[in-house]
Amino acid sequence: MTLTPKIRKALRLAGVQHDGQYRKDGVTPFIIHPIEVALIVSEYTNNEDIISSALLHDVPEDTQGYSYEKLVQDFGDKVAKIVQSLTDKPLPDLTWNEKHQKYLEDLKNSSDESVLLCLADKYANVSTGPVNQDRVWYYKAVIGVAKDRKLTQDTKLLKDFEDIIK
Repeated sequence: MTLTPKIRKALRLAGVQHDGQYRKDGVTPFIIHPIEVALIVSEYTNNEDIISSALLHDVPEDTQGYSYEKLVQDFGDKVAKIVQSLTDKPLPDLTWNEKHQKYLEDLKNSSDESVLLCLADKYANVSTGPVNQDRVWYYKAVIGVAKDRKLTQDTKLLKDFEDIIK
């Protein structure tokens, strides 16, 4: 990955926005996750918009005070759309399974870049701890979407994710 001005700006923003946040283990700084996702994505593309999106993918969902409009202003429409496609929608009346079924429906209509980033995100999440067996159906559905996309089909990332989910 080349550290372009846009990627550097995304890295800094993600670092500031996620300051003081930790992963579920309570020890690992949260910023490690978007950096890991960006590194995974950079194995498949050098597109700075996609790598920047990877760094920013949890900002709207897990932080406050940074709007979609600000994302468009600071990083452009493509980055904002990719990030928005991966952001969980606030659907308080739905169960976790129902929300994620809706997410999968949206993912099927998302860009190949969004699917790559989603796959990298889910892989990064499950490769660091035990797989929640209640969510295997969801991960298998993400795999199914990724198998149909040129950017993700037949990749090491897809194979590695499948191996973890088995």
